[in-house]
Amino acid sequence: MPIMTSRPVRDHSEDVREVISNKIPLTTRRMLFAGSFVCLWSTSQALALGDPSVAIEEVTPPVYPSNRLFPYEDRIVKLFETNTYFVVNIFDVTLRPQFNVTGVVKIPEGNGSGVVWDEQGHIVTSYHVVGNALSRNPKTGEVVARVNILASEGVQKNFDGALISADCDKDLVVLKMAKANALIANIEEKSLEVESKLHDVDAKLLKLVERVRDGENPKEVESVKVQLLEVSSLY
Repeated sequence: MPIMTSRPVRDHSEDVREVISNKIPLTTRRMLFAGSFVCLWSTSQALALGDPSVAIEEVTPPVYPSNRLFPYEDRIVKLFETNTYFVVNIFDVTLRPQFNVTGVVKIPEGNGSGVVWDEQGHIVTSYHVVGNALSRNPKTGEVVARVNILASEGVQKNFDGALISADCDKDLVVLKMAKANALIANIEEKSLEVESKLHDVDAKLLKLVERVRDGENPKEVESVKVQLLEVSSLY
């Protein structure tokens, strides 16, 4: 009769982990793990990089055309287009840009913006923009600011801004640019021109919508599209 003896079974998993920990450095283990992960993680785009038979168009995501603007967005765009030339930059004559130790220019607080109010060259801006110059109690008509304005041909032009009136409590100042009447007239003409183009675009869009809705000849609709693109290219 055979004699049965029991022997404890040793778990060698601990020995394997100990050998890996002692014999294989931590950096090497990380590299092995990362290499395995990179091999498993592959996409069609990654494979296409080494496949000359795959065209770039096949792995390039599609670009969809933007939708037409909402009515309120369209109004904002028109407002900007027709009024952008009436916005000016204001610089307090008593303040100058300063350089710090790093060479970065520090713009004084007195630099801001204003709007052309009328054909006479009156400018409305905030009191704090020229507050440093006004703190010296200048007289009416005294130059307290430099006014930079974008002319209709796209060139920045500079004018002296003379003090007309100021109200600290309401944070408002009225300046006046001398000898700027002709420039302002050109700006108004440019603004009216842009506004006319915008109305023209609206009219052609409406015409296009009506033709599509009425089921008109596709060639006629395409003709309207071409005209619309011609108007849009004027901007």
